[in-house]
Amino acid sequence: MERVKEFFKKPIVRVYFNWLLHIGMAVIVALLIVTYVCQRTTVDGTSMETSLHHGDELILEKFVYKFKGLKRGDIVSIKSPDGVECKGELLIKRIVALEGDSIEIKEGIVYVNNEKLDEPYIKGDYTRCNSSYNDMVVPKGYIYVLGDNRMPNASLDSRFFGPISLKDVYGRAVFRFWPLSHFGRLN
Repeated sequence: MERVKEFFKKPIVRVYFNWLLHIGMAVIVALLIVTYVCQRTTVDGTSMETSLHHGDELILEKFVYKFKGLKRGDIVSIKSPDGVECKGELLIKRIVALEGDSIEIKEGIVYVNNEKLDEPYIKGDYTRCNSSYNDMVVPKGYIYVLGDNRMPNASLDSRFFGPISLKDVYGRAVFRFWPLSHFGRLN
């Protein structure tokens, strides 16, 4: 035991031990931040064009929205549901309806609670839909999400797999930091 005490009394050992202690604390804090506060993600694919593009780098906040709640128009990262080809992958989509909202896609137009949804951000002028999820009331604890790219076969979203459980929301996209030409807060 005395040898250990003598070893840690050496100035160089104390410096290295101090550095290791600080690095270890920084790693723990970083892991807590990434797990519970915010995280970087990369847009993969074109389903959110024209708002987001393949390769855009985003910051997801993972904590505040759980207390403030999500709202229509928020861009979220969701875990793709069972039964789809990309099961378990993270997808970036826009919330168009919340729990209790009625959603209907009729003649290429999205209606929420019987009102035409104003969607200046979409790519294309027609929302295609040929599924059983185009006329429904969003169940409690769920959201209805769509990609902004409404061109044929451009987005795998609630039109095809139905509403998403709030438990499968990974985070809300709040900031784009790459490319620098589009640097800034997301609406």
